[in-house]
Amino acid sequence: MRDERAVHRLLEKHPHPNIVEALDTTRPEGIYFRKYHSCPDPAFTAQGRRIRWYQDIIRGLAHIHSLGITHSDLHRANILLDNKGNAVLSDFGGSCRQGASNPFIGTPQNGYTETVCDASDRFAMGSLIYEMEKGYPPQIRTNSETGDLLLPRFYTGHDGIDLLIDHAWRGEYTSTREMLARAEELYTTLGREEVRNVVPKKKLRARIKQWRKVCEREHGCILYSLPTEVELHDLEERYGQRMKEEGLRD
Repeated sequence: MRDERAVHRLLEKHPHPNIVEALDTTRPEGIYFRKYHSCPDPAFTAQGRRIRWYQDIIRGLAHIHSLGITHSDLHRANILLDNKGNAVLSDFGGSCRQGASNPFIGTPQNGYTETVCDASDRFAMGSLIYEMEKGYPPQIRTNSETGDLLLPRFYTGHDGIDLLIDHAWRGEYTSTREMLARAEELYTTLGREEVRNVVPKKKLRARIKQWRKVCEREHGCILYSLPTEVELHDLEERYGQRMKEEGLRD
């Protein structure tokens, strides 16, 4: 299941609040998503709020694992926030069916198993929590003689978080639901951010349709990528001086 569209078509039938929502997967130029926000630098975020994010991410992982797929590329850049301050999983371009070959073997993302499974995502989750707590990714190596993992010693200032990371790395959770239960036991008094109005999916799809009409009317097409020099020349012949005025050509 290395086709991101296929993953999002499955998720359209089985949505989850901690997974990005695809608005339209049928357009040739790409997938349209609801707007989300970048996750702020953890160094400037209270630990209690980070714990909330860990719980959210593990909920999202538990959901896709129940559908038989893995994320297989879990790292900070793939974590976004919705308008309520909840963390959501994004970028399913590396998602695989459980049991598929590990695309990132030997990395903090997926661990060292030859195939991906829910445990490889949990390993990656441990690495993600480590990075968000410490400010840098873990240095994980293998013993050249025995093949055993050489895990870094660490202390985050929260015993519960330390155990969460350690057990994820060592494969001590029998399921992602079990890891979630342990994460939900972590103490935090922080509430959610103020709930803002969420635009209905139907209305956002209408905006996409209107945007595409405007682009086709103004430019004649929807560009799938940056235009080549030949394509720019063709557009200039069709639209003349207007392109220069708009700064599309030197």
